[in-house]
Amino acid sequence: MTDDQTKYEVSRTILRANRITFSSGTKIGGGLFSIEARWGHTSVSIGKRVFIFGGQGESLYSNTCVYDSTSSVWNELHTLGKGPSSRYAHTATLVEDSSVMVFGGRNNKKYLNDLYCLNLPTMSWSTFHFDKVEPEARAGHTCTFVQSVSGGCNRMVLFGGNHSAKYFTSLYILEFPKRQSDTIRWIKPSVRGSGPSGRTGHTASHIKETENVVFIGGYDGKRSLIDVWMLNTKDYVWTQIKPSGISPSPRHGHTAVSVGNLKSLMPTPRELLLPPTSNLTSEQQQQQQQATLSPMVQSTANNSNITTTTTTTTTTTSTSATSTPTTTPPLLNINQPLTTSTPAASSLPSKSAAADNIILYTSDKCTGATATGATTENTDIE
Repeated sequence: MTDDQTKYEVSRTILRANRITFSSGTKIGGGLFSIEARWGHTSVSIGKRVFIFGGQGESLYSNTCVYDSTSSVWNELHTLGKGPSSRYAHTATLVEDSSVMVFGGRNNKKYLNDLYCLNLPTMSWSTFHFDKVEPEARAGHTCTFVQSVSGGCNRMVLFGGNHSAKYFTSLYILEFPKRQSDTIRWIKPSVRGSGPSGRTGHTASHIKETENVVFIGGYDGKRSLIDVWMLNTKDYVWTQIKPSGISPSPRHGHTAVSVGNLKSLMPTPRELLLPPTSNLTSEQQQQQQQATLSPMVQSTANNSNITTTTTTTTTTTSTSATSTPTTTPPLLNINQPLTTSTPAASSLPSKSAAADNIILYTSDKCTGATATGATTENTDIE
């Protein structure tokens, strides 16, 4: 089998999904709680529960909500202490399965750079004040927890974001203390290599069992991006990755999830990307077309070497924290010719097209492949 045919087989491995329904839970102060529609919020998955904080909808939210995937019920959480103010386009980062760090974002008046910690066992909030190094206020950034595998301290990597028309390229590290006598602190490390341009609405994913973080896409104030960068947080070296295979179109406000050695890139430009057909036989092209038009394609038992991860969502669009909302246009007519599009340089983030394609990026081989299939409301990445 040729390399192109191998990529094609990977790209035909599709997702299976069903939209889930959920029930109202308990509201603080009594009564039933139904989670409000929102964007620019953050979500953190812990076991079979998903914690949601903040976001913008009919109002600006500061409540903490939890979804129990076992009972399919949303509840509003009662927390102790003074928590973060209402905001959107912030980050919430899970640290060692015991706490969640909330940083930055913006409200209706200003950009923020405050840092809060939610202790999960006690459900209590605490905040920090720093005398020396502290990041500038920003929104649409990423904060990624990296556990040391080389004996150093664990850290949270802050990159990018924007403050009005300023798009940040600086890198900040929040170092967690190794001993009780140490204190938590921000540092601004010296980096090697030419790193990514300033951006917002990008993604940053830690590759398990390494100290590497992979950054994809974003918006630089003029256009959407789809470049891929890797940061080695052991010695702070930037490396630009040039993946082979099928590349998604430029985008921002997407999500990316690290699954083993795969990254699944969930989109925002609405289009259906297919593998190139120039090196495929007519039979393979026909199979590809049938797989694309099928409303649901289930993988066979022969795919035993592929790990399946189920992701359930309660909305048809999943967005990371960005400083600008995106709107979802009508579904793509799959009977029309399939095209790819790149937003014009003058396009605003809120006007870029939305998408339903899913890209699989293999970090160890730097190969990209598109998972194709008709639009479904919930997907299993295989």
